[in-house]
Amino acid sequence: MLIKIAKNGIESEWFQLTKKRHRTLLLEKPDAVFVHIDSLYPKSPESGQIVELSFPCFNLLAREFVLEENRQEKQNERHQDYRAMEDINPRENGALMTSLEEIYLRQEIKRILYGPSNVLTDLQQRRLRLFLDGYTLTRIGEIEGISHTAVRKSVISAIEKIKKHFE
Repeated sequence: MLIKIAKNGIESEWFQLTKKRHRTLLLEKPDAVFVHIDSLYPKSPESGQIVELSFPCFNLLAREFVLEENRQEKQNERHQDYRAMEDINPRENGALMTSLEEIYLRQEIKRILYGPSNVLTDLQQRRLRLFLDGYTLTRIGEIEGISHTAVRKSVISAIEKIKKHFE
């Protein structure tokens, strides 16, 4: 953010606001601060105008600006990988390395679970879906009004049927 300050009637040159400069301004406490409105509100209809702000008002806005800038810098640092190319395992990020076979297998399982299928009964489909959605066997049993052991047997049976289907 480019700013210009005024203190005792004397205006400074335009300069970039940084954390260090902001700390200096906190000590100096200028009378007014001039800012391009685009820096504060990028989609402002008064694009290109220069706005004069009192220092306390500017301080609030600048604090948010500096905090947001710091947050973005930290986020960029967290998402950087500083290892050499030869040190990176190509299988490390499985989402980027999904084989066609894995994609087909997932589509088949979804088709079996969510579509009409001769492989699983409706009851097994429903229980397996709930289980894969993160429900515990006990919770599924509570929902369906049966014991968790019956749910366990049903889920295991469904998994076995799917395995046989793919063999």
